[in-house]
Amino acid sequence: MASDLTVIVLAAGGVTERACFGDMTATGWKAKGIEGVVIDGACRDVTGLRALGFPTFARAVTPRNYHYPAGVEHGAVNVPVVCAGVLVEAGDIVVGDDDGVVVVPKRIADEIVTAATTFLEAEKGFRAMLTEQYVSFGAAEQLEQHGYRVM
Repeated sequence: MASDLTVIVLAAGGVTERACFGDMTATGWKAKGIEGVVIDGACRDVTGLRALGFPTFARAVTPRNYHYPAGVEHGAVNVPVVCAGVLVEAGDIVVGDDDGVVVVPKRIADEIVTAATTFLEAEKGFRAMLTEQYVSFGAAEQLEQHGYRVM
């Protein structure tokens, strides 16, 4: 199944005017074995984050830092949070790439892996077919209905 990588999910309330995360925090987290972060808010220091190779997914980027309070009264670890409207619980699988972030609840992860594997196998055949013939995904038909000629 999935590896045991640790990703931090910051439920920052969608605040994008000020950053709650940057390369100094990432440096410390990386030294502790944290593999990446998902932020329902803004980050800063993108060049530094890239140089560190620290995957960071945020709603926004801003140079304006938020001087926030620290301590257990201002945060918690391994508790359920809502990030961008999605419930995330400790142990859930968080996957991010250039297209965005997906959270797979741990309790249904095996089912999702099975379904995704089946879907991707079927898609391989469809992609192979696309190399041999054009498929318009319905766009050509819609254009023709509006009087356009599709070549």
